[in-house]
Amino acid sequence: MQIIKSFSVKILLSMSIMCGQNIITKDYLRTISQVGAFIYLEYGISNENEQISANNKPNEFDTFFRNSLKWKNEDIEKANFASDILIYGAFLGSIPITPMLSFKDYKEILLLNLDVMSTTGIITNTVKMLSKRQRPSSYFGILDEGKESHRSFFSGHTSLAFSIGTSNAMLLSKIFPEKKNVIWVANIGLASLTGFFRIAADKHYMTDVIFGGIAGYLIGKAVFNRYNGKIPLISLKMINNTPYVNLSFNIK
Repeated sequence: MQIIKSFSVKILLSMSIMCGQNIITKDYLRTISQVGAFIYLEYGISNENEQISANNKPNEFDTFFRNSLKWKNEDIEKANFASDILIYGAFLGSIPITPMLSFKDYKEILLLNLDVMSTTGIITNTVKMLSKRQRPSSYFGILDEGKESHRSFFSGHTSLAFSIGTSNAMLLSKIFPEKKNVIWVANIGLASLTGFFRIAADKHYMTDVIFGGIAGYLIGKAVFNRYNGKIPLISLKMINNTPYVNLSFNIK
């Protein structure tokens, strides 16, 4: 059973809004803004000169999996390279490709993919800046991570892999329903492998990867559902020439 709570907030805008503005145009502007925010959070902000808490000792759970899954020091760059190949090649690389397989308009699916990427990036980087968890490679003195040393929680590679992988799986399962199981196993399998390589490269702890995977899955599913007409998270309407912002939430 699904319970839907909707809130409508009346907003008086100081600038005029064209009533005939195309919803796609609004999506373009919103997505471009999100991508810009993601890039700024990813590359424009540094924690290097901030006061960081010294209490970064890993818990027993993370210590156990670091000792079990981390590769030898001379091999961790190989694991890091493998995780980069997966995230940039298989997942981010799929952003302009999957729209070609859809029966919908190419631009609509491209916007969906960019929305998934940017929403995940914004949430992930915000959590990283708030948590300021030290990477294991930095904490144990394996590598000098510089400004990236306190951006461990949660894993950005993993959250992006799971969000894009989930969205891709939902899209491709609609196009090829007879191959649904293979599609999901392939996408979630590659996303999980990305998380494994982040631990093997000593970039993240197991909890960083677990929470990154959960966050990515939820974000990918939520954004995909919004683009398919299932209760938009945020929508703008004109009622009697008055702009309204509608905020909707799904609670299952």
